[in-house]
Amino acid sequence: LDYCCGRFCLPQWASTHLPSLDQPISEYQCRVAFCTVSAILLAAYLFVANIIYARYVRNWWKQQVVLCDCSASPWRGKQFLVILNPNAGGGRAESIYQEFVRPMLKSAGVDVRVVRTTKPGDATALCAALRSRKFYVAESSKQRVDVVLCVSGDGMLHEALNGLADGGAAALAPPCPALAICPAGSGNGVANSLLGRFAASNPFEAMFEILGGNIPSPMGANLSAPALPIDILAARALPLDAAVPPKYDLHYFCWGVFAEHDHLTEGPLRSLGPALKHALAPLIVLRRLTSFAGHADIEVVAPPPGLPYESAASLAPSPDDASLRRLHGPFWCFAVGNLRDGGNDSLPCPFVRRDEGAADLLVVKRDGLTRLRAARLLSLLDSGKHVHEPDVLVFKVRRVRLYPAAGTHVQLSGQEWSGGLAGGIEVSVKAQACRVVQPATAAAEHRATGAVSAAKKVTTAAEWRAETAEVRAALLRAVTARR
Repeated sequence: LDYCCGRFCLPQWASTHLPSLDQPISEYQCRVAFCTVSAILLAAYLFVANIIYARYVRNWWKQQVVLCDCSASPWRGKQFLVILNPNAGGGRAESIYQEFVRPMLKSAGVDVRVVRTTKPGDATALCAALRSRKFYVAESSKQRVDVVLCVSGDGMLHEALNGLADGGAAALAPPCPALAICPAGSGNGVANSLLGRFAASNPFEAMFEILGGNIPSPMGANLSAPALPIDILAARALPLDAAVPPKYDLHYFCWGVFAEHDHLTEGPLRSLGPALKHALAPLIVLRRLTSFAGHADIEVVAPPPGLPYESAASLAPSPDDASLRRLHGPFWCFAVGNLRDGGNDSLPCPFVRRDEGAADLLVVKRDGLTRLRAARLLSLLDSGKHVHEPDVLVFKVRRVRLYPAAGTHVQLSGQEWSGGLAGGIEVSVKAQACRVVQPATAAAEHRATGAVSAAKKVTTAAEWRAETAEVRAALLRAVTARR
């Protein structure tokens, strides 16, 4: 301490504010002071280094936009409607569009019309007008829109899907426009599943994969179609009323801890910014460790062999419907996943396939769950290893009827459910009802991973990770050869 004060010319300040310097200082106090100062300096260094690195990477990718040539894009001459949420991702969406999306669409030679939303529901109304042919990219030509590109997070894609499906799930069939997403939100779970984690964190790579055409698949699959079919979830309030249309979603139906987390990040903590709100929300839900009362009736289908799915034989038949199985609470986690990634750093349903006509139900019961076990489960979400924990139940389902307790949150892709909880909610899977623009790399990985798991029985998590690593290595070689 004497050296530091003398080195920085602070003897007078030290004598005034640190009168205990004259007293003997123990070795423990010296170590605490050293560790504290070191931690502060390290945090400051990492913070500054992260800012500098982010700016360097962004400038490098902007240079790649100038050098990129998308003139051979299969979408050349097509009609794109770009829906932009300027507030997405803490205000990053506008700069992402100006720096990456706009010049790359121009390079690809597509006709573009941009609409900026101002409030929730704008994307739904716009896509409903588009579906009824009251809105065009070019009013003079009256050509159909081929792709609706959302520059935002998962919420806008949810709104756009429900606008296009204004006449029911059958309305999403061609010639209905395909959906695409350029990740600009704070979670980007749909983009992570459709584009891959690397492209979901990089708008240049995401747009290059969407516009740049297709590559040969290392597994020999034909991936010539840029817009591929995908299952969707349809949620309706119980009892069913034909006059009330369902809410559709591509991503997750959540009740329990995930819905509580999303409510915090999109509500009370939203003003804190993407980084801080996603750091605080898990701590809050762990501190609460809420018990969610209720029960569910599920229609279980046969899962792929060798994967850690629960059998329907482990559940009793539902007294209300013999074709369903009864699942009793209380619950801590209850989520129906149509895609693998829940966000940038979570993989709640690692084995679900986007076009299999079924979804994965992830369940964690509250009885006997401690905060330490809950923290471990959350820490394993990033890799998907949580499905091998004894607290976790995973079912392959086609239909779920949930009867939650009043006063709880239910969400679809972070959007609060507005259909009421009094009679319950039914969630069903509509097989391959919608088309989304998927790059060849992500589609090849998705199909190849399914082929590997179907061809060889995977008995352990280590074997599954090894097979996935082989697929990723083959894809990396194919991408490198293309470039």
